[in-house]
Amino acid sequence: MDDLRKAETVRKKILLNYSVIGTVLFIGLIIEAVTWMSIAVAVIALFVLVYINWYGIPVSTFENLYIRAVTGHSIEGYPWLSIDYQSHMKASELQSAGWIRDTPDYFSGKNLIHGSHDGVSIRVSEIYLKMPFAQGLCAANGTCNTLMLRAEIAHMEMPPVHLVTSPRLLQHALSDTPVERVVLDGEEAAQMQGYPAPLADIAAGILDFHRKHGSDIAASVNGHELRCAILLPEQFHYFKPRLTKTVFHMEPVARFDRDLQFLVETALSLSAHAKRG
Repeated sequence: MDDLRKAETVRKKILLNYSVIGTVLFIGLIIEAVTWMSIAVAVIALFVLVYINWYGIPVSTFENLYIRAVTGHSIEGYPWLSIDYQSHMKASELQSAGWIRDTPDYFSGKNLIHGSHDGVSIRVSEIYLKMPFAQGLCAANGTCNTLMLRAEIAHMEMPPVHLVTSPRLLQHALSDTPVERVVLDGEEAAQMQGYPAPLADIAAGILDFHRKHGSDIAASVNGHELRCAILLPEQFHYFKPRLTKTVFHMEPVARFDRDLQFLVETALSLSAHAKRG
């Protein structure tokens, strides 16, 4: 909350600056319209430039404070995790999972959360990409917005399988990759008869999360690797605070907290199952 208060203070200062600048410019326009004194307008413009130079706060400063407050809070329960705000997961990490085939037309990400714990190496970041057509995780228009986890579990060895909550997901995945796709749309699918118990358990967890929160999920297990992606609405971003709205609007904070915890706990649970054999 202390970090959010700092972000809120900066937000209010930026709004105050906009108000001062807008008021002064408005007065300047009135003076120029009434008196035709161009010199007055020049003085006011100079005042605005000086004011911005002395008191101006970039909006990016506010956004960065907000992001650090939210992500810092979300990893408090995992002291072995850290955040690289200048990095994110790579397109190759989706390609190697069989989730996309070609190089994206556009690819970006943010806020790489990473760390290792008890033989589990974790990488998580928000990813947005654009493909020329529907492919793998991408929707019909070729877009994909997701919070994605990649975990390497040293002591795990699992058969290759895709677990998805919608038949649409991964229907255009790599055709030359012999990976079975299990659609988790019923209790019988969640039980996954014939699969190792750890896979059945994480399948049940994925299905439960999907039913509670409505988010489509795709997971890929192969050997010692787990990849898991929560599909987000195309225009949704966890970290797009508005200057006109208080940062104490907690829904985006709670959603990021919930989604990140689900991904990390899924990896840790799979690791614990693998250890027990």
